[in-house]
Amino acid sequence: MNVQQHHLEEYEEKKKDWESNWSDVEFSPTWRISKIPPEVQDAVDSGWFSPGALVVDIGCGTGEIASWLAQQGFNVLGIDYSQAAIEKAKSLHGEIQGKLEFKIVDICRQPLTSPGFNCLIDRGCFHIIPQVFSSDYLRTVASWCTPKARFLLLYATNRGSRLEFKSEERLRKEAIAYIKATFTPVFEITEIKTTVIERSPPDELAPALAVWMMPKEDQEESRKTWKQQQVKMGGKQTIRILVKGDRDAIDSLLPITQGAKKLDKSLQDLINEKSDRAFQIEIIYEPSGRSDLWLQQLGEISFLNEWHAFEQLGSFPSKQLETLLTGQSPTSLLAADIDIIVFSTQAEITKNLWQHSQTGYLIDIPEDWQQQLSEAEKQEFQQHFSPTGLLSTEQSQANFSQLIQLLKEKTGAYIICYNCCDFDPSDRTTNYHNIGETLRLRIQKLNLALLKLSMQEGISLIDVESLLAELGAAQHVTRGLDYSPEAYQVICQEFLRVITDVGFFENRPLLKQIGRRKD
Repeated sequence: MNVQQHHLEEYEEKKKDWESNWSDVEFSPTWRISKIPPEVQDAVDSGWFSPGALVVDIGCGTGEIASWLAQQGFNVLGIDYSQAAIEKAKSLHGEIQGKLEFKIVDICRQPLTSPGFNCLIDRGCFHIIPQVFSSDYLRTVASWCTPKARFLLLYATNRGSRLEFKSEERLRKEAIAYIKATFTPVFEITEIKTTVIERSPPDELAPALAVWMMPKEDQEESRKTWKQQQVKMGGKQTIRILVKGDRDAIDSLLPITQGAKKLDKSLQDLINEKSDRAFQIEIIYEPSGRSDLWLQQLGEISFLNEWHAFEQLGSFPSKQLETLLTGQSPTSLLAADIDIIVFSTQAEITKNLWQHSQTGYLIDIPEDWQQQLSEAEKQEFQQHFSPTGLLSTEQSQANFSQLIQLLKEKTGAYIICYNCCDFDPSDRTTNYHNIGETLRLRIQKLNLALLKLSMQEGISLIDVESLLAELGAAQHVTRGLDYSPEAYQVICQEFLRVITDVGFFENRPLLKQIGRRKD
């Protein structure tokens, strides 16, 4: 069974469950309303829904909103994919041809031949549509709209357990990103507001978003744009991931059997469980380095060219030293077939590089370099290279901003950064007054900078700090910047969630990175 068939079967099973529930005479869904949502009332009272317009209520259930709109003078069609729900709606509210009607329609699988609706309302339908079918939903809704139609969407942002390890703010941001990625190819989003959706009992409310949309003015042009954006799809059978930096990132993705240190169940294992082995990942690991060195790599400077210049100057006659210096690895940052680039940021707060005194060229050599060289070679090396010192938070932020902009311009890869957990079991400091930057303080400053960067440049952030705080840092940080196997497993699950939300396992356009660009 391929992944698309799997999703279709799940979808059909869900429809059967809904039908079974609605067929139960005692069934009363938790989302049943006791009053009309204020956003719907405002749309009518303000005239945003034009008086007397033709309205479709998507996922109407037992028809409370559809019936109310008909009472306000609108011509309303309520649709739902449950036959039992539609029968209940007809029984409760009756039908008047051309004024209030109810029909069985599966918006994702059974498009309705429509004369064109002026107004569309969706309270709680789209947010239960599997993401793999979001493009089907969009295609149908777009085909129903008249050129000046108005679309009001009410979307619950947290339909899962209250114990989920996600803050309400984080869920809200993810929902906004998903809604924009889904609808903006065809619709102009005029406003998004935080709201609530009523649940039973009446005093229980679910956090939600209210979204006001209109079709883009040039429908033909917007459809062309939509098709162009669908050129780059998720659902590739092999996803290539480049991991740059320290071991925290690679240890959260690969299993022990492939050279990592912590995971029994790797990212590939989790993907196999999710997609019935329909997808493979290929991970390329380029260890070491930090943001300034990666910028140098993007400048496409060949160290061998520098080396030949040094040779002409009579520098570095030692073969051992030559091997050490020319061992600087080439990078795959600009490779055309890389789908995801992952940056560890631990080196930003811990690593020293070496810089050539004349050219400014940076190199990253092993920590045990002194053990590999003779005394004469050490002196020779230190005559030409000096340590850079640690980067400041401001330098790291500026470097990453430039790095991300360059990668956006030169590649199609999706960019993900890991932040760091600031808990350090060895740090017994209780008062930091007049104390220089400890590891913990440097991490806190870097994490804040990465948060700003993620908002400015639109990249994804694996929030290790929050994940470890929720899991219990005291139990799962073994030493500064090193975590337990359980912690790495949670980080791996979070990584899978991020790339799933972006769309790598679905036959739809990948969510685009947003944020400022040079152009």
